[in-house]
Amino acid sequence: MRDDLLALLRCQVAGYDATHGAAFQAVKAGETALLHSVIRDRVTEPVRQLILAALQRGAQRGEVRPDAATAQVAEVGPAMIVHHLVTKAPRIPDGYLESIVDGVLLPLVRPISAG
Repeated sequence: MRDDLLALLRCQVAGYDATHGAAFQAVKAGETALLHSVIRDRVTEPVRQLILAALQRGAQRGEVRPDAATAQVAEVGPAMIVHHLVTKAPRIPDGYLESIVDGVLLPLVRPISAG
């Protein structure tokens, strides 16, 4: 599960990096209508759908709580990336992605042990 989530978040960052940060600079400048649509349709939404599918597969394997394999949970990692890009820096260090997966996503979806 960890490797799948990390790979998908890296894909999202690669999609944003392909614009060299121009998309988020335009968002900061208030030029949002068309850009928001392009970012959502071509990067964020496909990644979110793939994360949801990974969570659902993880639930089938017992790696994810079934109640955690939701669209809302699938938005958490991508939302953290967008927030970082808009409010902090135009680049995402890989360590930040690892911290999202290890410190937020996996604890959020991990099955509750019976012990």
